Amino acid sequence: MLTELDEHFYHQTPNPVDTIRDADPRFVDQHWFQCMDLNGRFIVGANWPIWPNTGIIENGQIIVHGDTQYNLRYSRTLEREGYKSDRVNQKVGPASMEVIEPLKKARFLLGADNHWGISYDLTMETYLQPVQTRTPIHFAGPETLPGVLPYFELMGRWEGFLKVDGTEYEINHENTWGQRDRCWASLGGERWQGWVPPSTSTGNVSPRRAGRIHWHSHIQFEDIGFWWWMDEFIGEPRLGGTLADNRGGHFDGAITWPVNERREQIRLVDFADLHIEAQSGTTKFQNASITLIDEYGEEHPLEFEIISPNATRHIRGEGYGSPTFLGGFQGDWHEEYDKYDLSDFESYKNFSGAIWDGEHAVNAIYGNRLGMGHMEMSGIPPLPQWGYV
Repeated sequence: MLTELDEHFYHQTPNPVDTIRDADPRFVDQHWFQCMDLNGRFIVGANWPIWPNTGIIENGQIIVHGDTQYNLRYSRTLEREGYKSDRVNQKVGPASMEVIEPLKKARFLLGADNHWGISYDLTMETYLQPVQTRTPIHFAGPETLPGVLPYFELMGRWEGFLKVDGTEYEINHENTWGQRDRCWASLGGERWQGWVPPSTSTGNVSPRRAGRIHWHSHIQFEDIGFWWWMDEFIGEPRLGGTLADNRGGHFDGAITWPVNERREQIRLVDFADLHIEAQSGTTKFQNASITLIDEYGEEHPLEFEIISPNATRHIRGEGYGSPTFLGGFQGDWHEEYDKYDLSDFESYKNFSGAIWDGEHAVNAIYGNRLGMGHMEMSGIPPLPQWGYV
């Protein structure tokens, strides 16, 4: 069907722009963001997946305030008005978003007319040069082909306000940093994990005897930034930034610079000296260190410490792992709310069966630089080198 997009020079197939050439119902087009207070008072984040072949748009919100994580999940069918593309109608219930200036500025809003009465108006301005990832692969076992998951990443500074629990926070570039990213995929990428049971074999490779570490980070300093994606199956081959097959692990990364600097990004190709610790008596993340190795062989040692004991977004709250959310049809309109008491580790420790699990706001050290960032991390035992068997 024709839309206003067809008046622009966007066409890449014989179809109208708003038509997906790939008829796979798992095709997803997603926006995601995370906004983090440097003092650990709050974290705000949300995903925006659109499933054009099944006519669904969703929004999963997580707001961490103090020791409470508030979750809001919305789903509706796509709606078209005249010749306006339904894929540019990014509003779901009280939540909405708009890209003000592509790759430079985006705005996210949550109206107070929701179960928790939380509201915000947040705009992120890109601070570091956008990173286009070399395409990560997603392991889905020998039953399916690997899922291609293209990404681009943006790190920046936020401004606006957040109202939660009767408190209003003024957000500005000095006190709140964060990131957003875009991905789109024919095989559902990471979302497909919710539909395929864990595999115990890698095709022609023997069943796994060791565990897996997943580590996805956006780390910012005033004059430099680091991004990487790691899926490390301990003791198995690693496919560094390549599209090959679905065996083994994956590592991809980049060093980036402020947007006003004309410097070429440097790819990260390997890592060493990996060390991770949990909070005492739990499997909650506490600190980590890693040495990143770039394409010229230069080493970049980094250290991380969680900003506060509960500065973690548990992404189950956005719908990850749900058998119905993230692609499942739930009618023309659906909403659901819940919350987690993050001070009671026993109440949520088994969400995923993973250790260090969640998206952590961390302080970062790189030489004499102090910065902060986002660290999405999980570990699947056995990981005997960390004491998890």
